[in-house]
Amino acid sequence: MKQVMTWLVTIIYLLKNGCDEMLEPYNSVDWLAPRFCLGYINYNTWKGALMATIDQRLLAASRMIIPGGAVADIGTDHGQLPCFLLEKGLAPQVVATEWGDGPYQRAREHIETSPWSDRIAVRQGNGLEALAWGEVHTVVIMGMGGDLMAEILRRDWHLTSSFARLVLQPMTRPAVPRLLLAAKGWPLIDERVVRSRGRFFVLFSYQPGDRPYRLSALELEVGPQLLQARDSIELEYLTYCRRRLKARCQNLSLSKQPQNQSKRLKYELMGRELEEIIDGKSG
Repeated sequence: MKQVMTWLVTIIYLLKNGCDEMLEPYNSVDWLAPRFCLGYINYNTWKGALMATIDQRLLAASRMIIPGGAVADIGTDHGQLPCFLLEKGLAPQVVATEWGDGPYQRAREHIETSPWSDRIAVRQGNGLEALAWGEVHTVVIMGMGGDLMAEILRRDWHLTSSFARLVLQPMTRPAVPRLLLAAKGWPLIDERVVRSRGRFFVLFSYQPGDRPYRLSALELEVGPQLLQARDSIELEYLTYCRRRLKARCQNLSLSKQPQNQSKRLKYELMGRELEEIIDGKSG
């Protein structure tokens, strides 16, 4: 009965969403796709497994880690990223952490039913405190606000500095971790934007360094590499950022407080600078 249900839910999903996006990560190893999609999806975990194949954020993060090195996924949720990394052979082992009791238990339950449970250590801890010094090569933090990310990194900088790479995907205020890492002298390795379900998500990766540098207000807001608009989706993202800056200016124009008018002028200048970049790339 479970096998029948596996086939049914997979066929329904494919009919509804199409095959291309789901199987895109496996184009180089086509024979692996049906094994992952059907052989490894059981009645209880099929939804999480399917999400691991189609979430563009997971794909982007998997391409930004140090291949072949141990990885820590901070705030792992259902453990989709650890399972994906192990299934693709990108990491030999993964540490998956959660802080709250409920999220931690859910993560354990999902990971224990996966084929890779023996290579995923599920731990409960606040931020990086569940990790030992230098235990992993790459630390991934996704789906949190930028303020919380910066707080996690700042809390024990000696521990943070023991990892060879950070991969971050802030849901809000990306300028905050960018500013922190620039002040600490950590160089930016890569910066990407993906679009999933009608929303843009920004990811960036850093490595340890000791030469602090400054970023402009626009670089902090949008991202120094993304401002280069290297492809169509990055150009679309810049256009989205321009609209967002314009909306902020309109909202602040309604305020009579001097500090808000200063912010409005700042956003107007950033918007004009961004518009020039967009026009240059579009032309």
